Amino acid sequence: MKNQLKKITKKIKRKILVIPFVVFIRLVSPLLKIRFGIIGSNRIGHFLHADWYFCEREYYGIPKRTLDLFYSFTAGTQIANNAFFRLWKRKIIFIPFGNFIHGLVRYNQKWFGAHQFQIPQQYALPLQKRVAVAVLFRKTPCIEFSEKEEKRGEQYLSKLGIPDNGEFVCFHARDSAYLNTTFPNRQWKLHDVRDSNIDHCIPAVKLLTEEGYTAVRMGSVIEKKINPSLTGVVDYASTELRNDFLDVYLSAKCRFFICSSSGIATMPEAFRRPMVYTNWHAIGQISNWVNNALVIPKKIFSRQINRVLTFKEIIDLEIAGTVDPDTLKRHQVEFVENTPEEISEVVLEMHQRLNGSWKTETGDALRQERFWNIVGKGMFRASDLRIGAAYLRKNESLLC
Repeated sequence: MKNQLKKITKKIKRKILVIPFVVFIRLVSPLLKIRFGIIGSNRIGHFLHADWYFCEREYYGIPKRTLDLFYSFTAGTQIANNAFFRLWKRKIIFIPFGNFIHGLVRYNQKWFGAHQFQIPQQYALPLQKRVAVAVLFRKTPCIEFSEKEEKRGEQYLSKLGIPDNGEFVCFHARDSAYLNTTFPNRQWKLHDVRDSNIDHCIPAVKLLTEEGYTAVRMGSVIEKKINPSLTGVVDYASTELRNDFLDVYLSAKCRFFICSSSGIATMPEAFRRPMVYTNWHAIGQISNWVNNALVIPKKIFSRQINRVLTFKEIIDLEIAGTVDPDTLKRHQVEFVENTPEEISEVVLEMHQRLNGSWKTETGDALRQERFWNIVGKGMFRASDLRIGAAYLRKNESLLC
């Protein structure tokens, strides 16, 4: 009874505080329309909505006499990367007291015309095409470092052992350590299909160091370290130098970024760095809007028919998107990680494309076309987003 009374009292107090604000924003709306938007800053991947919003605002503009304010419903408890957050705060307005603002927005939704006071969600299906035009049009980063931050970043690169004007690549393999450690009271099994083994990246990394790159392993909370004796490889995720600012700076300055389908990709994407995505688990949701990107997806093995499914079979089974463990169990399928050889081939392709030595083989363009015709061309797909050429050559049977 006491607990119930406390809940009622808390709800009454919240309404007493919220109602005047709701009335205020509606009274001033003829002169100034105040709109609110939410960005979940406790997950780095959610910052992509800040990128999309800024692109849309720059391309289309916003209605006259409109003030757009963003809040984070989770900012009071955790911010995934404070340095990244600060960069975006220079471009769009973030306001504090996220929990209170969220209450205001939710209460306002009960009133007529509530949509006028909300920033449209860019990922909502009716708006995707409009937003995609703006996002794909923008070829340069929306955010930038100050002169002071540039100097600080260069000093950090030197401490990591990266030569002056030396080229480096960043690489990352998602595992469950970050979410399980950061949010231990939540269940994250749904995301296990996105995980991959960092050791499978090592042969590719060795190839890059032989080409003169320094290879930097990214991450903040990781399951396992890599071999410290690897020449030209920095396990930055395990060093004492690891910090929020350097996470962003490395992502912004690397020659290209190798990763799986993980939120960390949002940082290099924000700086429009070339991307190599390995172990992509959702072939029906392949998307990228940067200047240059290559993808190789995981395969799906069916225990029922004892073979790897074709891309069309994956689409037909409706397991081309994010899938939970129960769905996999019901269909008797399991994901198969990319092999070290597959990763090496797509990484080498990116290196050769960037230095101008890549040579297309007969049939490459047709295989690309066949793949996209099967899985569909999503809205957020840059014209130069490709599936790894060697991957399609060796798996042409999956294009049936």
